[in-house]
Amino acid sequence: MRLNRIRKILLTCLSVCVFTVSSAFAMPAIMSLNEIQPGMKGTAYTVVDHSGELKPMDVTVVGVTGKDAGKGATVRIIAKLSGPVAEQVGGLLSGMSGSPVYINGKLVGALSATLKEMSQYNALITPIELMTPILTMPDKLNQTHFPQIDVIKGFEQKEKDRKHFIEQYNKAEHKLAQIAGLEVKEEKPEAKDEKKAENKKDKKSKDKKDEKNKQADDTVKENTADNTDSKPEDKPKENTVAEPQQEQKMNFQTAGFSPRGLEFLKERFQSSGINIENTSGLNISGNQKVIRNASLKAGSAVGVAAVVGDFSLAAIGTVTAIDGNKILAFGHPFLHKGNVNFYMTDASVIGTASGPTNGMKISDCTSIIGRINQDRENGIGGILGVFPQSVPIIVNVKDKDLNTETKYNSSMAYDEKFLPDLVSSVSYGAIAKSADRLSGSTADFKFTIRTDAVESGSIERRNMFYDEADVGKSAVDELATIMKLICTNKEKEYNILDVKVDVAVDSDRAIASLVSASPVNAKVKPGETVDIKVTLKPYRKENETYTIQYKVPPLQEPGTLQLDIHGGGLVSVAQLLQLQQSQNTVSVNEEKNVTLQDTIKKMLDTYTNNEIVIEPAVVVPENDAQQKKLIQKAIKKSKEIEKLMKEGKYTPEEIQKPAISRFTTNYIIDNVIRTSLQVMKSEDK
Repeated sequence: MRLNRIRKILLTCLSVCVFTVSSAFAMPAIMSLNEIQPGMKGTAYTVVDHSGELKPMDVTVVGVTGKDAGKGATVRIIAKLSGPVAEQVGGLLSGMSGSPVYINGKLVGALSATLKEMSQYNALITPIELMTPILTMPDKLNQTHFPQIDVIKGFEQKEKDRKHFIEQYNKAEHKLAQIAGLEVKEEKPEAKDEKKAENKKDKKSKDKKDEKNKQADDTVKENTADNTDSKPEDKPKENTVAEPQQEQKMNFQTAGFSPRGLEFLKERFQSSGINIENTSGLNISGNQKVIRNASLKAGSAVGVAAVVGDFSLAAIGTVTAIDGNKILAFGHPFLHKGNVNFYMTDASVIGTASGPTNGMKISDCTSIIGRINQDRENGIGGILGVFPQSVPIIVNVKDKDLNTETKYNSSMAYDEKFLPDLVSSVSYGAIAKSADRLSGSTADFKFTIRTDAVESGSIERRNMFYDEADVGKSAVDELATIMKLICTNKEKEYNILDVKVDVAVDSDRAIASLVSASPVNAKVKPGETVDIKVTLKPYRKENETYTIQYKVPPLQEPGTLQLDIHGGGLVSVAQLLQLQQSQNTVSVNEEKNVTLQDTIKKMLDTYTNNEIVIEPAVVVPENDAQQKKLIQKAIKKSKEIEKLMKEGKYTPEEIQKPAISRFTTNYIIDNVIRTSLQVMKSEDK
């Protein structure tokens, strides 16, 4: 029946899975650096294919570098890889960083890098005793108090909503079927018993899997013990070891970004010294599962992600050791940012690909399993079952040309160092992916940031942009600027609940030029409101006329009042002079009293590109004498205003309120024109 097919589709689209698997491991016995001798043989374990099984690689110690080089030296064990698995995959590949190495049944350290300009079979091992301090390093992040979205509760709620929807759908489907006179098959009671049987079967399967994992762990101990009888080889000659090199391949990899989006992402992170790659071997699904109490093994693949969802940014390495719910991995820094706040994901290895001097594991990140909280010189650390505070971002892109509308959902780990660039990159990535063209376009861009940085709890801004080449880059700048203001505030840390972006992209050139501006009444009194008819000429369209009201300043002197009418994106002479004056007069104490909320409000109050702005024109002095005369006139006027305020005839707010009118259009206004009013004395008409 067609309704059944619809039901299947709905079930597929709405399915969200939350799994719970519990497991606990203790840190194994470790071998100290003092025990390491050239010629020792051991085994490294890593996953290299879809089976998920730990595969052994033979390891022979060549020596130790940096041990006696003084304070600050990077100490590493130099080794050679061999054996069938090493030969099969081509040596140490990207993604194997962190693979544990055992000698005499003890954990020695983690495979972490290759040697510069040498074979992939020459490897560096980060000693485990240098990695274990990561487990207890200070963790000051993830302490935000704003009611962030709980990723677990979010998934649970979605599951409840899905079940409720299915229940309601079934009722409606049965009712429709009965109305149509169709036969309705009710679920038999035996079905519940069958489900119980299936659950028991799944439990047995899980128990078998756990037993298999235990056997694999026992195999690690047996194999390392089997390699202890080999005789040490001769020590290497001094000064013959190639220069160590941290693994250049450990970069952020992406999913979801188009080529243009990827280039933008690279540009944003370039100043931070972060490398971005696009690897078809990495896939991070937009429908991540969340595992509360995940199980990992030393040698398992593990991911570090800054963004998950429709757009993803992550890297994959290998677990070195597990101590309770804490893990050590990679054996070298990821971004070397210290205390961090990233998603920890599990990873499914598909296979490997290698060349003469390079190679990588091909993996998929599948589930969010915890939080990476340390990114140090000797490795990364994380906590299973503890999740980072996150900032969801929803970007809705409407392409008017293609008549399409696409919504992108991603979630960013709450880390102030990355949020501004991540928000702008995801927003741009959505525009670049949805607007399938490179020619000139207009973007109507609106964003909402929910945050406790402002009393209202929400920051909203809408603007229009046009660019011949790439309108997306212009459109996201204001969003990035405000995000940076929040995330770099010197006074305190503010919290960001979520970000929502709505953008409509159109290939039409939505630009208009002002043609004329005529006051309905040319003669006005101070404080009166006058209608001004403004005509503009849109690009390749007929003229449009609007009536805009303008209020004459209450203390405007009699005479001619020149008015500038211009587009909001154009800086008028009045604005330039006002800016210059404010820079010259604002004291240091006044600058200190400016709050973040004041700064954001000032930004939000700036004119938008699609506004018509009417404001008094500024008389620019032609010589020193004229300038002196204008200054004297301004001083006199200032004294008059002060007197009127003392007499209670005007409030400071009335005096300070700018004599400006703003009118929003559907076009970007690209020029300036001028009109004038004849201001009469208050007693005149």
